[in-house]
Amino acid sequence: MATSNPREETNWYKAVDGLRYLEKGLVCFVDNRAQNLYIKFTDVIKRNTNKTSMSCSQCKINNLLPWHGAKALCPHVSNPFKCTGCNVRAKKSRRHCPENICGRFYDLIVHDHYRNEPLWDNTDVSRWTTDYWQIAKCYLSKGYKDKESVRHTDVGGLLSICINSKTIQRDITHLCNFKEVSIS
Repeated sequence: MATSNPREETNWYKAVDGLRYLEKGLVCFVDNRAQNLYIKFTDVIKRNTNKTSMSCSQCKINNLLPWHGAKALCPHVSNPFKCTGCNVRAKKSRRHCPENICGRFYDLIVHDHYRNEPLWDNTDVSRWTTDYWQIAKCYLSKGYKDKESVRHTDVGGLLSICINSKTIQRDITHLCNFKEVSIS
């Protein structure tokens, strides 16, 4: 029978407590920054479309053609097959947002993502115009589709949002510490 080492056990308790405190502190920070990011994106879209309000519930990630497919430069210029807007085969089954909004959100999210590769599996595109959390979920790794708010997201997810959003990164002095905690 293996004997437990009290010192190791104490270290584990300290590590768990540290993660709990980190999560507690990150919840408000990430929630605030996610709301600010959403406001920034909606302001850009309103300014570029001359809209005063935004509403669309018709788009899905598998039928949405990004806005840059029509106007702007592709963020995947080196590998256009990664892009649903530039990949000719993918383009055939996609369409522009009828409200001229969701494709713009798509481009803004891709451009703000650290690697220009958001994970679309977690988000519900039909809620992008009304729910800031659906935008924030694009910066998470797999497994967060059912998380309906920042308060239901674990510390790993909160760290992912901080690491993967260029805008949120600017508010973090020592991003390398976030990356270290995320890896370990």
